[in-house]
Amino acid sequence: MKYLVKISVVLGLLLGAQASYGAISKNGRQLVVITNLDNHPGGKWSWLYQFLDSATVSLSKKALGPVYKNITVLYKGNATSGKFTNALQNLAKSNNVKAIDTIFHLHGNPNRAAFANGNKTIASIRAVLEPSQGMEKLRLMYNLACYGATHRQEFIRSGFRTAVGARKVNTSSGSEFPLFLAAWVAQKPINSVFNNHNGSITMNMSDAAAMNMGFPDADSWKVISGTRNLIIRSNAK
Repeated sequence: MKYLVKISVVLGLLLGAQASYGAISKNGRQLVVITNLDNHPGGKWSWLYQFLDSATVSLSKKALGPVYKNITVLYKGNATSGKFTNALQNLAKSNNVKAIDTIFHLHGNPNRAAFANGNKTIASIRAVLEPSQGMEKLRLMYNLACYGATHRQEFIRSGFRTAVGARKVNTSSGSEFPLFLAAWVAQKPINSVFNNHNGSITMNMSDAAAMNMGFPDADSWKVISGTRNLIIRSNAK
């Protein structure tokens, strides 16, 4: 009898833990991808930025298309601050949308990001989003911009449950982004990606190479604010 009671207690704890993740299905998930690294075509690093922009869009669609109801892509000239906030606001108004995730791949500086319409403070983005209807549906902000760690608290205040960003100049998206996609689709918690990649040989090599190429602030280590064990099925709040 005691043995059965123990089993019941353990099962109850496991089911309770699982329930805490929620059960947001594909039909309730929306993804917004914004990327515009090649904002000065013809520049020294234009070839690299073109590749990263294209890869961000294509890999997101291929890997995440099957697990999201829809993917909104803001690319090149469409990657403006207004179109970004409008996309989130419009999705949040729909009764069918339960969780909104974002892949944010712009050039970044401390507390700022380079949208297609110019550099904007993250505080100005928060000022638009925070009072809007449905911001409790904002869930994951996966920020690949440089200095994304300085953006986290404003995104959390905007409504996102979890915000991730690099401490300084982010050089490791080429190796980290595919790991994120695979883990996210496999319903692994968001922190598992960075537990494995932070301080890895791959990250250290990319940061060292960037330093040698004239980026002394290279530091791709990702910091997480909010819910660290968020998974693709988690509730937005």
